Amino acid sequence: MSDFSLTLVLRLKTSKIINDMAKVIIKSEKITPFGGIFHVRELFSRFVGPVIDKVLGLRCTSFGYQYGEIVGSLSSVYFCGGDCVEDVTSHLMPHLSLHPTLRTCSSDTILRGISELAKGNTTYTSDTGQNFDFNTATKLCNCRFRPRSSSPYSMAYPARQQLCRR
Repeated sequence: MSDFSLTLVLRLKTSKIINDMAKVIIKSEKITPFGGIFHVRELFSRFVGPVIDKVLGLRCTSFGYQYGEIVGSLSSVYFCGGDCVEDVTSHLMPHLSLHPTLRTCSSDTILRGISELAKGNTTYTSDTGQNFDFNTATKLCNCRFRPRSSSPYSMAYPARQQLCRR
């Protein structure tokens, strides 16, 4: 009878230790060296991503990444201290993929998305015969953020606005 009571006590102690350990494992699972990037990406995908998708249009309808997700992945490189697009795949992807809802695309997808928006240069010839090349990517010109009329800040250059209107 004393063996039975000793076993019962050991089982209760063992289950308490397992529950305490489980709490530590759950909390340490999502630690990344890029503190706060999940919150920044959530805000970006909630507020900036829909504006980009609305202005640039949907990139694809059934699968793939939208332009808002591509720009969000590209901005993550610079928010985390990277200096080239390939840092997404080589350094950030293992950490950013821990988030359950945010999608991070590879560096190849980012470069494909940017090249889809690229336009050829337009050459203007001056009266003196000099040629000037301009790239008037109208989709990207329309994607600039306009401040409220009461704001003292101007985020767009007037010369660039005139080029985009032509």
